Amino acid sequence: MSIVNQLMAAVLAVLIGLASGTVYLMSDSSKEMLIHQLESHGQDTATHLGLYLAPYMAARDTAAIETTVNAIFDSGFYQQIRVVDAENKPLFVKSTNAQISDSVPDWFIHLVEITPP
Repeated sequence: MSIVNQLMAAVLAVLIGLASGTVYLMSDSSKEMLIHQLESHGQDTATHLGLYLAPYMAARDTAAIETTVNAIFDSGFYQQIRVVDAENKPLFVKSTNAQISDSVPDWFIHLVEITPP
């Protein structure tokens, strides 16, 4: 193998390494940004829900609590919403199973694991 072919192979190997490293870093950065965005959205929803439900929780008005949680749960992409009292006893819990579209390949699901907050 001539020196020119060796140099071309080395340059190609470096370019492939740089491209794969860039793709990995970009996807990892996007994943972290998505997780932080989900955490922020969940925290904002919990804060607003807590402020809105405070008088109903004090009165133990389960109908108002259930109606409000159902409205928020149905309009967002939440896996679970739990409303608990000061003693950490659940007043109302609504949850659903995680749904992953059939168009997402299994290898991608296992390669990029996103644990929702």
